[in-house]
Amino acid sequence: MIDIHNNPWLGLESYQENQIIYGRNEEISDLAQRALNDVDTVLYGKSGIGKTSIINAGVLPIARQNGYIPVVIRLDHANSKKYIGQIRTLIEGVAQVKEKVKAKDPTNELLWEYLHRYEFLCNGERCKLLIIFAQFE
Repeated sequence: MIDIHNNPWLGLESYQENQIIYGRNEEISDLAQRALNDVDTVLYGKSGIGKTSIINAGVLPIARQNGYIPVVIRLDHANSKKYIGQIRTLIEGVAQVKEKVKAKDPTNELLWEYLHRYEFLCNGERCKLLIIFAQFE
């Protein structure tokens, strides 16, 4: 019988940030390097191959070690709140937001406008956000 409590393989469950993921060091290193050095990175593949686990248990700790503040965004399509509102709530949960430029039309603000007209602060200093859209179907 398999001891599920001491088994390092989670099966279809995703690894979380505080867990050790085995056998994916090369993929983690490659993805982390791309995510931290490129403007945008897209990770896609079949369901169940470990994309979320690599991000959670691999990329997020590396990002934190390199001074990034990860913000994992999983949009709730059933939520009556607009997507931009959901994104703002998650970002403002980890960073203080300081307005640099007034909005032309705050009720119809685009994500690009939001990210460029504010300064994001952590402990009073400008912080580097790593924004991850998860399960972006």
